[in-house]
Amino acid sequence: MEYEKLGAEFEEGPTICSRLTFGFLSSVIETGNKRPLEGKDIPSLDVESTKSLTEKLELEWIKEIQIGRVQSSEPRLRNALLRAVDKYLMAHIVLLANLETFCTMIQPVLLRFLLTEMSSNSPVNVEMLLVYSTLLCVSCFIQTIVTHQGGYAMFLMEAHVKASLTGIIYKKILNTRHRILAERTSGLELNIVYKKGVILAGYLSAYSCYPIVSSFVSFSPFLMAENHLTAQNVFTTLALLGALQKPVTVLFSYEFRALFQAFKTLERVESFLLDDDCDEALSSTQKRSPFQSKDYSGSFDASHTSKTQMNEYLFSAVEPTFLTNHVCDKGKPFLCLNAVKLRPWDYSFNLSVCISGCQLIGITGPVACGKLILFDFILGVTPSGQITRQGKFAYVCQTPWVFSGTIRENIIFGKEFNHDNFEKAVDACSLKEDLKSLACGDLTYIGERGVSLSGGQRARLNLARAVYSDADIYLLDGPLSSVDVRVSNEIFQRCICGALSDRIRLMITHEAHSLAKTDLVLLMDKESKLTKATYKELCELEEFSEISATASSFDKANEGGLSCNLMPYGATISKNDDSSCFEIEEEDRLTGSVSYLTYWRYLAYGMSKFFIIIWGALVVLPEDLSHYEVENIKRWADKNLMTLNMKKTFEMVVKVLSLYISKRHVKAAREFKRIEAITSSPVCAHVTDRIQGIATVRVYKREGVFLDRFYSYQDANNRALFCYTASLKWLGIRLDSLSSVLVTVVILSAIFLSGDTALSGLSISYCLQLTNTVQWMLQAIGETENYMTSVERVLSCPELQPEPGYDTTIPRAPIDWPQRGCVTFKDVSLNYFLGGPSILKNISFSVIPGEKIGIVGRTGAGKSSIIACLLRMPANTEGEIIIDGICVAGLNVQDIGTAIAVIPQSPFLFNDVLRRSLDPADKFTDEELWNVLDKVKLKSIVANRDGQLYCHVTENGANFSVGERQLICFARAILFGKKTIVMDEATSSVDTQTDELIHSIIRKEMSHCTVFTIAHRLSTVSDYERIMVLSEGKIVEMDSPEALLRNDLSSS
Repeated sequence: MEYEKLGAEFEEGPTICSRLTFGFLSSVIETGNKRPLEGKDIPSLDVESTKSLTEKLELEWIKEIQIGRVQSSEPRLRNALLRAVDKYLMAHIVLLANLETFCTMIQPVLLRFLLTEMSSNSPVNVEMLLVYSTLLCVSCFIQTIVTHQGGYAMFLMEAHVKASLTGIIYKKILNTRHRILAERTSGLELNIVYKKGVILAGYLSAYSCYPIVSSFVSFSPFLMAENHLTAQNVFTTLALLGALQKPVTVLFSYEFRALFQAFKTLERVESFLLDDDCDEALSSTQKRSPFQSKDYSGSFDASHTSKTQMNEYLFSAVEPTFLTNHVCDKGKPFLCLNAVKLRPWDYSFNLSVCISGCQLIGITGPVACGKLILFDFILGVTPSGQITRQGKFAYVCQTPWVFSGTIRENIIFGKEFNHDNFEKAVDACSLKEDLKSLACGDLTYIGERGVSLSGGQRARLNLARAVYSDADIYLLDGPLSSVDVRVSNEIFQRCICGALSDRIRLMITHEAHSLAKTDLVLLMDKESKLTKATYKELCELEEFSEISATASSFDKANEGGLSCNLMPYGATISKNDDSSCFEIEEEDRLTGSVSYLTYWRYLAYGMSKFFIIIWGALVVLPEDLSHYEVENIKRWADKNLMTLNMKKTFEMVVKVLSLYISKRHVKAAREFKRIEAITSSPVCAHVTDRIQGIATVRVYKREGVFLDRFYSYQDANNRALFCYTASLKWLGIRLDSLSSVLVTVVILSAIFLSGDTALSGLSISYCLQLTNTVQWMLQAIGETENYMTSVERVLSCPELQPEPGYDTTIPRAPIDWPQRGCVTFKDVSLNYFLGGPSILKNISFSVIPGEKIGIVGRTGAGKSSIIACLLRMPANTEGEIIIDGICVAGLNVQDIGTAIAVIPQSPFLFNDVLRRSLDPADKFTDEELWNVLDKVKLKSIVANRDGQLYCHVTENGANFSVGERQLICFARAILFGKKTIVMDEATSSVDTQTDELIHSIIRKEMSHCTVFTIAHRLSTVSDYERIMVLSEGKIVEMDSPEALLRNDLSSS
């Protein structure tokens, strides 16, 4: 995508006067008073883009690292920031700050001269009075300009620093290995917001108390020294103290703490940028290395390396490509590994292999034996050893990753669209009929994390992306584990052995029939053994015979007829249903003023932090899953009635004009703030989404594409934020100018109409303080409403339709329910959203206690929807679901959740100690936990971890393999001993031996439990009592496996 620099359309627009007074926003504010503003109405201000700012900081950070290496010191990010900031902007800020200080300090001096001249016993010198008055008024107007220009310049500086830091962090994320990112959480520290609130409260308190305290401290020693207070002394001092009020209170109440927080934040960012990944990037030799080396380690002096090379090391993906003397055909892809040492948790392998031509290499072995670590090494992880490679890589991860966008965008993945290549990829991955069944075809929007696709469809989409990339070397991590047997066989023949037949392919698989068709098999185990041979040679080995025999029996079960024709193609979604052109709705945007109800609800929710917890539990959790002023004026007597009336008249004029200008401003500013809040969401979503798929992004070298997209999102957000801040300064200048006019009127009134020096001094000193106070007060009122637009967005959550099971008034289920596990569906239908297509259609069946039910059908047939109905997420549209004689429609969702154990297709672990994931309720002893881990054969693996049961689990359980995470979830289900158990493709990510172990546990440990198992491999459910065959949301057959095989008319 093309990157558009901000400010291109506005560089020659505003005049000097318009810039000084922010008049260029007047037309936009006028538009905002007539109608709600849109994104296209936001002007592009003349500011630097995120891309430019990031590149500047990046270059300075590289210099700082070079300096640190030369001087043997720690590089400091703050030094790089100081060098990267715009020197002209900094000089501009310093100049404006000095001008503001000069104007602030000269006003008390001029006031003293004015009062001295007025109180003089000699005849009044009108000319000098006018000179002092003019200088005093001019200083007020100049102070108004420089204060708001300086404030805006300071904001620009802050925004530049934020944009550059955000950009360099995101760039680092894109080029950091996913294993390192997995050890870091992606959440934000929300307590910083609370700290800012405490600081603001302290600042306001100090600001209010300052006048009284400072006056007492200043005048008490003066009076104790028996000095006489005069009007000149008193009001000059008060004016001076008033000028110091804001700087002093801000400095001590806010700036010191903000500075401390800034240093702590920079330390955290600095730590991330200096992570070990960065050191490895510097020490590892790459294709662009300034030297040649055969070893997988190396170092060089950064002081003798060019900035360009350093830049490539720090901010480009680690590519372990080596310039060796290995003899290979030039231009042909190859991959050679020499003495590669792979070290999983408690064992290691030493691997040497050279792959070239069009070979298909199968990699197999038990769970957690190090298969994925081999892929990690090839893709950039750096253990000891040597690798030589030539050709482009493509990677298909076991957990499919898709991003928000259309199906086409996910497949082409930033490459130029080529219709022939696209059709080839779609056809090879059996997606053609799926696309035909969608009203928008390949332009269908699939939503965040592919919410509108089934697991099998996401897996095929992931594979199609690899095929379209036209790579030379393919790394396939269980590409067929999430699809049914028929589709698996088709993809293997048409894609892996068809479209990719002329490429190098490394495939992790547990399926014997796939291994039988490979050119070479790498057998890995947990005894630090690695066997490299053909499939026939491996079959003669004793350690492989059990795996082969088990897998072959599974394959025979799959080939026994039950795997054929489960449902026709195109049956995933109703043909040409307009609702299938699914697109995630944009965030609703409110218009108009913030309602009084919003303020009341905000105050109610703010009464207690505990209330927020209750609100989150009662309101956020049950939401439907388809959604995811007037200040008292001091009264004083005036002996001159004419002066009083005149001041009141001008005071009323200033009030009316101030309120009018503020009202005009707040309508537009409110829209700026809403747009800013809405444009910030894509930035967060983009970063979170890319972190989840960082390995895929790096392998396909799409960092630049997504970096440009991030820049565009960030710039769109910055543009709204800049306009909002500029609008505040637009308001401030106009309100302060009105106050300056009032100061002028009061001074002239004091000169020509009042004869009381003390009264004149009091009036002028208060008016000087009024310059900032009036606009601050009205601006605070307007800003409060603007910030309440964020409260509107938060409060919209409770307005979402809750799950029906959370608002039921029927009494809770008995504590010991269910005791038997009898499940009955009566004419159950399901629509995921109002007006949508029927996913389940009149489903009826009964299951006796202890019965094992296998649920099969092609991707999208409705298998997972039956489980969703059973758990009431969402609730069935029609019909009844009865468990042990109780209809679940009258039960709370929590009751059902605690009554049924679920082992999901995508295993979930808490980001906490392992014990927390096994026993969230903390109900069982350590001995019971060790016993259940022993049953799922994880005891030795956990025992060898640091902390054992209390070992740390990273976010999403990324420091455990997919198979290990699945076994932990299985152990959790066994531990709680539920009578009804649901397994959604729970064995798709484990090897055949572990699969057999799980079946053995089901037969022994769960013989008294009712089990529902969704399966693609029919061997998984071949020993179950009955198998339910689904097609287009209907049960086409339900009988024992033997009966289905005997029935010649069976669709199976």
